[in-house]
Amino acid sequence: MKLNIGGSTPAADWKNMHPSGSADVDYKGDFGNLGQFSNDSFDIIYSCHLLQRCGYKEEIPQALEECLRILKPGGELMVSVPDMAALCILFVHEKITPDHQWHLMRILFGGEVDEDDFNATGFTADFLGSFLTDAGFENIKCIDDFGLFDDASQEKLNGISVSLNMRALKPV
Repeated sequence: MKLNIGGSTPAADWKNMHPSGSADVDYKGDFGNLGQFSNDSFDIIYSCHLLQRCGYKEEIPQALEECLRILKPGGELMVSVPDMAALCILFVHEKITPDHQWHLMRILFGGEVDEDDFNATGFTADFLGSFLTDAGFENIKCIDDFGLFDDASQEKLNGISVSLNMRALKPV
C-alpha cells in the first residue's frame, strides 16, 4: 500500500491523507495523525510541501519516527519540502520579478490558503538529511524528480527547483 500524506488527487494504488478531509481523500490527517495506522502498513509514503509545517524541536522528529514505524521494512519515504537554500538564491536572482518574489515568499512561509498553511521550519539538504538519519532512515538521497505527481516537487523558477526532494529507506 502507498500513502500520500497531504495529497488529494486520486491515483492508482495510492491512499490519500489530507488535513481537510476533502471528498477525494481516504484518511483525514497529516504527520500528526499517523497513530491511526498499524506498524509496517505501507510500502511507500510520499509527501509534498507539508512536513515544513511541523516544528523542528518535537513535531518533525515525531513525524519521521511515525513514518518509519508505519513503513514496512525496506519501505521508502519520499518527501518534498521547500528548499530554503534555493529559495534564498532565487529571491535575489538578477531575473527575479516582484511577482516571483511574492510567490517565493509564499512557498517559504506558507501560502495561507487555509488556517494550517503556515510553515514552521526551513530545510536544506543537510537539515532534512539529519532529521531522517536521526529518525532511523538509511540510504538517504536527494532526487531531482520523483515522477509521481504534478505538484510542487517539480516546480522550477528560472530553471532552479524550488523543492528539496529526498528519498530514504526503512532498514530491513
